[in-house]
Amino acid sequence: MQQARLIRHIDATECVTRNALAITPPQLVLVAGSVGTIVDRLGDNDAFLVEFGSRGPNQCDWLGVLYASELQAVTDLEQAA
Repeated sequence: MQQARLIRHIDATECVTRNALAITPPQLVLVAGSVGTIVDRLGDNDAFLVEFGSRGPNQCDWLGVLYASELQAVTDLEQAA
């Protein structure tokens, strides 16, 4: 799966609002530079379903839609490092 780096900070309030999961860890924030996994591409590749804090194949801390303007693709070379 492709990974993407978040290019802006998402505070605790926005994390709760945009999280597709029923339970959000208390005071979870997504810091600029955090790397998440792209689960699905939406529309014309202008939005992505992204998970952060993967704890196995069926668990993560945050799952939601992020837009291309909020993400930077992580290259294969960066992933290997």
